[in-house]
Amino acid sequence: MPDGEVALELAALRRALEVGLARIDGQLALIAQRSDQIDKAVEELGDKSLPSNAPAGPCRPSEY
Repeated sequence: MPDGEVALELAALRRALEVGLARIDGQLALIAQRSDQIDKAVEELGDKSLPSNAPAGPCRPSEY
């Protein structure tokens, strides 16, 4: 394989890698954003659903 063909293949591989990494970065950013939204929603639900005398922390079913 001549040097010119190798260079073209390497350039194509580099582009494919950059596109793939950009997609992964975007997906990770979306996951992080959704995780933050879920954390906020859980906090809001926790604040609304727990009575003031509810135990703090996890409870076993026998404690209800």
